[in-house]
Amino acid sequence: MKNEIKLMFHHLSLFYLIIIVIILRMDPILIRKAPFMGMVFANLVFQSLVAYTTAVKIDKKHVAENVLFYIIASVLLILTLAIMSSYNVNIPAKFIVFTMYSVVAGVLLSTRKTGLQAIREVGAIFGAMFILGIVSIQLKIDLRPYFPILALILLGVLISRFIGVENKETSTIVSVLLAMFVVFDTNNILQKDYDGDFIQASLDYFLDIISLMSEYEE
Repeated sequence: MKNEIKLMFHHLSLFYLIIIVIILRMDPILIRKAPFMGMVFANLVFQSLVAYTTAVKIDKKHVAENVLFYIIASVLLILTLAIMSSYNVNIPAKFIVFTMYSVVAGVLLSTRKTGLQAIREVGAIFGAMFILGIVSIQLKIDLRPYFPILALILLGVLISRFIGVENKETSTIVSVLLAMFVVFDTNNILQKDYDGDFIQASLDYFLDIISLMSEYEE
């Protein structure tokens, strides 16, 4: 267990260092955002480790018996974070609620048969999509106007899955669309003024990762 956590932390740390190097060699806006992005990814690494550790340690039987409670808790915590952002609640309070959500997310992920290989694949997808997001900024492309279109397409695919149209092609489309959200979020984060609120930015990425993980099962 300790070796698995160390390996994941090593990969995340390496990815973090590569990101900093890339940012420092690019557009001025990326250089200005470097300290902020550093805090975003530091928090993202921490929250990811919290979720992973919880998923590994939690009693699966307990989760199966209380899954509805954890789903409701997950939704309420996300709504709480959204409300806290709207009212500019201080960062330490948001961090506490975010960590609580990470625990619940880890609990829900524990119900899926997701191993280290899946984690590595999701990490690789996230890294590739993040770099595409940086490239979009470098090319002066603003993807934010197209976000509703992506969201509607994803919603349509998810609805088709819900009503029973489930096949390999549908799962692939969902995975691709979820990966594209990382590109859109990167493009948005690097252009939006968060006024130092790295919690909100890292939450966007965390939700992307959780969504991608939910599509992987070994």
